[in-house]
Amino acid sequence: KTPCIRVGRCADHILRERPNVINVFIYSAYEKRIENCINEFNMTFREGMIARVDRARNAYHRFYTDHNLASHSDKDLMIDSGVFGVDGAVELIKTAVKRRFSGKKCKKRKHS
Repeated sequence: KTPCIRVGRCADHILRERPNVINVFIYSAYEKRIENCINEFNMTFREGMIARVDRARNAYHRFYTDHNLASHSDKDLMIDSGVFGVDGAVELIKTAVKRRFSGKKCKKRKHS
Protein backbone atom coordinates (compact mmCIF):
# COMPACT_ATOMS: atom_id res chain seq x y z
CA LYS A 1 0.00 0.00 0.00
CA THR A 2 3.01 2.28 0.43
CA PRO A 3 6.31 2.56 -1.49
CA CYS A 4 8.75 -0.14 -0.48
CA ILE A 5 11.67 -2.26 -1.63
CA ARG A 6 11.44 -6.04 -1.82
CA VAL A 7 14.69 -7.94 -2.11
CA GLY A 8 14.81 -11.48 -3.40
CA ARG A 9 12.34 -14.19 -2.46
CA CYS A 10 10.72 -14.10 -5.91
CA ALA A 11 9.55 -10.49 -5.57
CA ASP A 12 9.82 -10.04 -9.35
CA HIS A 13 7.37 -12.89 -9.87
CA ILE A 14 5.02 -12.03 -7.00
CA LEU A 15 4.69 -8.41 -8.14
CA ARG A 16 4.70 -9.10 -11.89
CA GLU A 17 1.14 -7.84 -12.44
CA ARG A 18 1.71 -4.59 -10.59
CA PRO A 19 2.16 -1.53 -12.84
CA ASN A 20 4.23 0.43 -10.34
CA VAL A 21 7.18 -1.95 -10.01
CA ILE A 22 10.72 -1.80 -11.31
CA ASN A 23 12.63 -5.09 -11.34
CA VAL A 24 16.38 -4.80 -10.78
CA PHE A 25 18.94 -7.59 -10.94
CA ILE A 26 22.34 -6.88 -9.41
CA TYR A 27 25.20 -9.17 -10.36
CA SER A 28 28.98 -9.23 -10.36
CA ALA A 29 31.86 -11.26 -11.75
CA TYR A 30 32.84 -14.31 -9.72
CA GLU A 31 36.20 -12.80 -8.67
CA LYS A 32 34.53 -9.59 -7.45
CA ARG A 33 32.02 -11.59 -5.45
CA ILE A 34 34.79 -13.54 -3.71
CA GLU A 35 36.61 -10.28 -2.99
CA ASN A 36 33.43 -8.78 -1.54
CA CYS A 37 32.78 -11.80 0.72
CA ILE A 38 36.32 -11.66 2.08
CA ASN A 39 36.65 -7.87 2.46
CA GLU A 40 33.13 -6.81 3.40
CA PHE A 41 31.96 -9.82 5.40
CA ASN A 42 35.29 -11.13 6.72
CA MET A 43 34.50 -14.57 5.33
CA THR A 44 37.13 -17.19 4.74
CA PHE A 45 37.19 -18.29 1.11
CA ARG A 46 36.20 -21.89 0.49
CA GLU A 47 36.26 -23.32 -3.02
CA GLY A 48 32.75 -23.59 -4.44
CA MET A 49 30.99 -21.55 -1.75
CA ILE A 50 29.59 -18.98 -4.17
CA ALA A 51 28.60 -21.64 -6.70
CA ARG A 52 26.62 -23.48 -4.00
CA VAL A 53 24.78 -20.30 -2.98
CA ASP A 54 24.05 -19.50 -6.65
CA ARG A 55 22.64 -22.99 -7.25
CA ALA A 56 20.44 -22.74 -4.14
CA ARG A 57 19.10 -19.31 -5.13
CA ASN A 58 18.41 -20.41 -8.68
CA ALA A 59 16.71 -23.62 -7.52
CA TYR A 60 14.51 -21.69 -5.08
CA HIS A 61 13.50 -19.16 -7.75
CA ARG A 62 12.86 -21.81 -10.40
CA PHE A 63 10.81 -23.95 -7.97
CA TYR A 64 8.45 -21.09 -7.10
CA THR A 65 8.34 -19.24 -10.43
CA ASP A 66 9.39 -21.70 -13.15
CA HIS A 67 11.80 -18.99 -14.40
CA ASN A 68 15.55 -18.52 -14.32
CA LEU A 69 16.62 -16.02 -11.65
CA ALA A 70 18.90 -14.07 -14.01
CA SER A 71 16.52 -14.08 -16.98
CA HIS A 72 16.66 -10.77 -18.82
CA SER A 73 13.06 -10.90 -20.02
CA ASP A 74 11.47 -9.79 -16.76
CA LYS A 75 14.09 -7.29 -15.58
CA ASP A 76 13.89 -3.55 -16.09
CA LEU A 77 17.46 -2.90 -15.02
CA MET A 78 20.52 -5.11 -14.61
CA ILE A 79 23.57 -3.69 -12.84
CA ASP A 80 27.11 -5.04 -12.54
CA SER A 81 28.01 -4.03 -8.99
CA GLY A 82 31.61 -5.06 -9.65
CA VAL A 83 31.80 -2.18 -12.12
CA PHE A 84 29.60 0.40 -10.39
CA GLY A 85 30.00 -0.55 -6.72
CA VAL A 86 27.25 -0.30 -4.12
CA ASP A 87 26.98 3.50 -4.25
CA GLY A 88 26.95 3.51 -8.04
CA ALA A 89 24.25 0.83 -8.11
CA VAL A 90 22.15 2.89 -5.71
CA GLU A 91 22.50 5.97 -7.93
CA LEU A 92 21.56 4.00 -11.06
CA ILE A 93 18.48 2.59 -9.35
CA LYS A 94 17.42 6.01 -8.05
CA THR A 95 17.79 7.49 -11.54
CA ALA A 96 15.82 4.64 -13.12
CA VAL A 97 13.00 4.97 -10.58
CA LYS A 98 12.78 8.74 -11.05
CA ARG A 99 12.69 8.41 -14.85
CA ARG A 100 10.18 5.58 -14.84
CA PHE A 101 7.76 7.12 -12.36
CA SER A 102 8.18 10.83 -13.03
CA GLY A 103 4.53 11.80 -12.99
CA LYS A 104 3.54 9.39 -15.75
CA LYS A 105 0.83 6.82 -15.32
CA CYS A 106 2.28 3.34 -15.35
CA LYS A 107 1.22 0.91 -18.03
CA LYS A 108 0.26 -2.59 -16.95
CA ARG A 109 3.13 -5.02 -17.51
CA LYS A 110 2.81 -7.82 -20.03
CA HIS A 111 4.64 -11.01 -19.14
CA SER A 112 4.63 -14.31 -20.90
